[in-house]
Amino acid sequence: MVSSCDLSVRIDKTATGGTFTNHDILKGRVSLKVRSDIALSSIHVKLEGISKTVIEIPREVGNGKKPKNKPLIEVHRLLYDTLMVWPSAELRRVSSSKEFTLVPGDYEFPFQFTIPLKNRCSNNKSLTGISNRFQFINGFSSPGTNTSIEFVSEASRHVETTLPPSLSGLNDFATVKYFVKATAKRPSLLKMNFRSYDPFIFLPVDFPNVMLDQRQCFTRRDFVFKQKYPEIVAFHEKADAPLRVAAARRPSVPTTPRRRSSSSFLKSIFNLDEPAQPTQVSQPAPQKSPAKQKDYYEAYEMPKVDPIDLPVGFEARFRYPAFVIPTRPPNYKLYLMTKLAPKRFELVNGQSSGLGYVFVKSLKFELISTTTVLIQGHRRQIVTKENVLTLGGINCKLDLMKARKSKALDPKTGGALYELEIPKDIYSGAVLPDHIAPTFKTCNISRKYRLLVTGGFSATKTGPVIEVGLDTEITVLSGLQLVQDNSMPLVSPQAIHEDEGSWSSISTPPQSQTQQQSFYNVDANNSESLPTYEQVLRQEDQDNHRRRFEQSDQYYTNLE
Repeated sequence: MVSSCDLSVRIDKTATGGTFTNHDILKGRVSLKVRSDIALSSIHVKLEGISKTVIEIPREVGNGKKPKNKPLIEVHRLLYDTLMVWPSAELRRVSSSKEFTLVPGDYEFPFQFTIPLKNRCSNNKSLTGISNRFQFINGFSSPGTNTSIEFVSEASRHVETTLPPSLSGLNDFATVKYFVKATAKRPSLLKMNFRSYDPFIFLPVDFPNVMLDQRQCFTRRDFVFKQKYPEIVAFHEKADAPLRVAAARRPSVPTTPRRRSSSSFLKSIFNLDEPAQPTQVSQPAPQKSPAKQKDYYEAYEMPKVDPIDLPVGFEARFRYPAFVIPTRPPNYKLYLMTKLAPKRFELVNGQSSGLGYVFVKSLKFELISTTTVLIQGHRRQIVTKENVLTLGGINCKLDLMKARKSKALDPKTGGALYELEIPKDIYSGAVLPDHIAPTFKTCNISRKYRLLVTGGFSATKTGPVIEVGLDTEITVLSGLQLVQDNSMPLVSPQAIHEDEGSWSSISTPPQSQTQQQSFYNVDANNSESLPTYEQVLRQEDQDNHRRRFEQSDQYYTNLE
């Protein structure tokens, strides 16, 4: 049966590529194709953002039956705005009718919304028909039975903060969806309303005032190359070595036959009185006798070379607080650290002894995301690991003789440390993919990240490899800057972390090796300092770049 009308709603995504952020003006049109006369009460357009979580908890079962899990669902409406596009305000002023008849034809109704900065979840109680709720579902209905029981109650926890990003890819465990919904209401309760949806992707802005700190932070882990020898050893001649060695090394120079004159030749033929000069035949240089060989080595002061245990540190350095922006080149740097001064790896002639050689064999970058949901005191987590970049067979030789003094100090002794940067072009491809959501926290969902950098190092080109891992808690940013609106004040950084105590149990897992994490001040005008937030955004002339932030197919289904 053909419907009497078709309703559709479409957002204009040409200006933003389908990704919207705070303070964006979202425009679109509602299209209505009427085939026969139809009575409608109104046509509304709603802007909505929904945060939904689903977990399973044990259900008490009596009579000795095996316990079963039951789903527990919590839904928060983080964003809600509504607009009546038909009948027009003028028509409502001249008519008090509860319904209006549309004749066959094509109709279009424009609309626009401004996306706010913060969520409005805690204010939704005052909105008719809106509820932030959690549900128990004890069973599923089957034909001929009535086993589905749903208990609905008001969600007790709300956090007022910036709107969270779109989130998908975790099935029903945690989702954040944004969409526009058009509803054509019919006056009769016995007839279904017409509805149409158009989802859009939301990516929140970053707060630049959080990025004004000029400090740098680092994560460092120490390791040791056992029994390492230098590759070149310096030695000195004794005082009397030049004459003795010269004598010992002087070769036997063969004497070439002397060319005789023609007169001498005739005299030799006719046996004249002048005797012929004997010819000396070339002889090979005699080999040194063991005694002379011993004298040769005794002419030098041969050093006694003992191996050392070479302490080295692997460090990842960030601008404080540690942040990364997807689709942008790495804004952090990797270093080798040592307590030994560069002179320790240098010969008297200024050349390297090879004692400070370190071969970078491999680098691996992994992003660990922790998604936590909280429903009526029940906490669940999902931890996922995504490979960002794996580099093998690098075999990059670095020399600690070229290290320079670091601003950091040895945390145990307070002594000086020396640093040598690992060339950044080696790992320039360690770019987070576009689908990574920014760090966020909302009423029932939080997302945090750790960056795991694993380096493989060797003391020689073909020697055994030592793997060292650095685990750093980072903030993933969207890369979108906030445009100041005088009518909408900025949110302070404290508002982002409001009610942080309820999430305090989320922490970095313990490490099997000692890992240091700290920070220190740097000169903001130092050309060798880490890039600022603004400098990262300006890389590759992408000032107006807006990420697509693609979502999984799940994002576009079951919107409510």
